[in-house]
Amino acid sequence: RLPHHAFAPPSPPPRCSAMFARSALSSSRRLGFHSAVRLAQAPAAYRATLAARPLSTEITPFILADIGEGIAEVEVLQWFVSEGDSLSQFQPVLEVQSDKATVEITSRYDGVVHKIYHEVGDMVPVGASLLDIQTEGTSSAEAA
Repeated sequence: RLPHHAFAPPSPPPRCSAMFARSALSSSRRLGFHSAVRLAQAPAAYRATLAARPLSTEITPFILADIGEGIAEVEVLQWFVSEGDSLSQFQPVLEVQSDKATVEITSRYDGVVHKIYHEVGDMVPVGASLLDIQTEGTSSAEAA
């Protein structure tokens, strides 16, 4: 004969807030379940400081693309930025001249100019790196 509690329906799962559930599901693989629970229960001000802090930065090379058919190299005429300057997408970076035209090249990235490889007057082949841009990654709180 089975005891009376063997026939009782299973208890419903514990209720949790949407924030806890979202954080626990998305962060449990990266942070471990207990860290995700602690992050979800942290005060809002602490989570905001985590969101403002970048997790990582990476250096992205800015390559001279083919600016015209048959152009193998260009001459750097003018830099509009210097090392340490902030960049945003579509901001003019430099002006170059080929044997066919003068072209203003704009940034494809948001970030900070990390290193410039060529001086004014240098001949730069297509496919060479013009400069490096330090771009920011996402923070752990934004990813959750």
